[in-house]
Amino acid sequence: MKLWTIVKSQSEISDDQKNRIKALYEGVVRSLRTKVPLLHLKRKVGTNWEYSSNLTSVYLNILHKIATAGTTFKVKNALLTGVGKGSICVEVVKGLFSGVADLLLPLYLSTKTRSRTWKLLLTTFGMDLNFILPFAGIPENGREIDGIDNKSELAHCIMLTNLLRILGAVKGKQASRQFLTCPTQVILPLSPNHACTLTQRFLWKRSSSVGLQKAGVNISVSLGLLLGGLVGTTLMGLTNIIAHKLKSYGIRTFSAKEMAFNILGLMHPLLFSITQDEPIWADLNEITTRIQSSLMKESDLRRAIAHDNATDYKILNGVDAECLIQTVDVLPHANFRFKFPDLETQETLINVTKLCDLIDLEKVMVVTGSGEAGPWGNSRTRWEMEA
Repeated sequence: MKLWTIVKSQSEISDDQKNRIKALYEGVVRSLRTKVPLLHLKRKVGTNWEYSSNLTSVYLNILHKIATAGTTFKVKNALLTGVGKGSICVEVVKGLFSGVADLLLPLYLSTKTRSRTWKLLLTTFGMDLNFILPFAGIPENGREIDGIDNKSELAHCIMLTNLLRILGAVKGKQASRQFLTCPTQVILPLSPNHACTLTQRFLWKRSSSVGLQKAGVNISVSLGLLLGGLVGTTLMGLTNIIAHKLKSYGIRTFSAKEMAFNILGLMHPLLFSITQDEPIWADLNEITTRIQSSLMKESDLRRAIAHDNATDYKILNGVDAECLIQTVDVLPHANFRFKFPDLETQETLINVTKLCDLIDLEKVMVVTGSGEAGPWGNSRTRWEMEA
């Protein structure tokens, strides 16, 4: 109310004008209170998630404090998955190391070694985990629900099944070692657009399969992270294509470093203590589905126009006329064909009997081996046909 105090102190302004300015100013303040910030937090009210101005104010103050004075993660233990080149977790790891935190970073191991590693992980280090960030995932650009293949099944295993295995393994170790004084916070990444693409469909499926709820006595999926407007990462490579379109709508996009900074704010001790009492939905997203739908409509429209123009050109100039303007030379692949070798006839083998007893076979060194002769030559050339 500083502005109203200044206006009120002006003697040259009449009382009637002051009352009108006050009414206008109160309306402006009221509208600012109802406006949802770009980064905001939600709490669960009944079955719905509703915007919380108090939690959002706490979160924004935490970000300001970290940016100006910094923070510490000393005596904190974190488990991160999906730490690879071009990922958000790489930037999160840098921030946690700067805050003197102890980290567990699973490496790319063989299947046999990986199964033993998870069993020995907490037993070997004896850590009570404070944070779990399951950010592992693989992109599936171009695959829809009718094109589920091996890569889709692998993504389902990584982003759903293995997530539950991690939480179950941590819960079991905590119960067996009586770690009951320090709860574990799970920061679960969710989809920014309610599954418009298959990759993000698996991310959105996490919220319905795992949910922001208690996963054990001392572990809770307590913080859902709605990632949005993220560019420059490997998993969300499709977003890089539409980043310019996002900015044209006035939507804020985040780099991996900026999003990592937002995530580190969610791991602040103050928010950590709040998530032990109730789950929080962190909405770091400003993407609307109209952007992607408009791009898809534009793509379909251009595809239809190109198909219509090609049909008209063939009708007017003939089917073979299109070949004259093609600029791409299609070269045939090598396709060698080898016939079976010709077998010797009986007449050609008659003279071979004359060689009998010319040499002592017991004194002759014979080198034996294996060979292959077929319609496509020997074993060296056969693979080309099979490929």
